[in-house]
Amino acid sequence: MNALFHLVRKDFRHWWKILAVWCPILVLSVAWDTKIELWLGDPAEFETLPDQAIDENIILVLSGSLMVAIDFMLRAAIVSKLVHEDATVGSGEFWMSRPIAGGTLLASKASCLAIGLVVPAIVLGITVRGLLTGEFTLSTNEVLVEAVLVAWLTVLAALTSSLARMVFLGGILAAAGFGGFLALVWLAGPMVGVVEYATWSASSLPWLVFFVVCAATTWHQYLTRRTMRSMVGAASGIAVSLLALWELWDPGVS
Repeated sequence: MNALFHLVRKDFRHWWKILAVWCPILVLSVAWDTKIELWLGDPAEFETLPDQAIDENIILVLSGSLMVAIDFMLRAAIVSKLVHEDATVGSGEFWMSRPIAGGTLLASKASCLAIGLVVPAIVLGITVRGLLTGEFTLSTNEVLVEAVLVAWLTVLAALTSSLARMVFLGGILAAAGFGGFLALVWLAGPMVGVVEYATWSASSLPWLVFFVVCAATTWHQYLTRRTMRSMVGAASGIAVSLLALWELWDPGVS
């Protein structure tokens, strides 16, 4: 327990500055996103807007998209800084020469990510949206998405040694996972029947499945340091998770 506390304290001492930069960006991102949702959620009001107001709202959408992109990039940089300081790829890391078990190191990183990224994202999301809409709530899916995003970035960081390689691997695994998803649809579709259109699942279970896949991959990498095997597991898990996230299947359709 003392080792875990020491590692958590060390990590927060090293990355609190980038967290301080991220928090106001997160507030702006949530605020912009909420305003866009309110605007798009009232088509009747949209039809009555003058051209100038429509142009201003289009600028709002573009600005909101930019803030969301900056928010995502900062989260990736935060996860990269935390995980890559004690990377699980290679053999010359500082922690490898100290009596620190892989499980203890993983617990410290997970604690930092939960306290520094997931909890602030949920709390600030509830607060900012509540101030703008009057409803201080978040759905189960929205909470899980915050956890899944951090879990997915952690997988990419655990399988690489730098932010640049983390971004590159993210593209490769996303392509491999989506390709596996299409292969599953092509093979399984004729057997169970596929509806003519796909809808995004409203259930929180698929997000939970995706989170478990990410957590299992990260756990495997920290405890075994078998990077290629972890990558294969991550790509396979993405394909299965995508299959669950999209409501493609209708047994009544042949």
